[in-house]
Amino acid sequence: MLTAEQRAIVQSTVPLLEAGGEALITHFYQRLLGEHPEVRALFNSSHQQSGAQPRALAFSVLMYAKHIDKLENLGNLAC
Repeated sequence: MLTAEQRAIVQSTVPLLEAGGEALITHFYQRLLGEHPEVRALFNSSHQQSGAQPRALAFSVLMYAKHIDKLENLGNLAC
């Protein structure tokens, strides 16, 4: 269970995630796959190249940050 302070920290990331979440997640995947090529097979390469996978994860992270106080309303987000 998150504390009120932890929830506030998560909520404070929403503007950053709205403005640049997809770029952040794209950078994350580039670093992950560049530094750990052994995990590349775990990811769909066409989804990486098209941006579908980073876009989906960025959206999910944003939705969880926006709705940290009512996560039950999110249902099952697919990353």
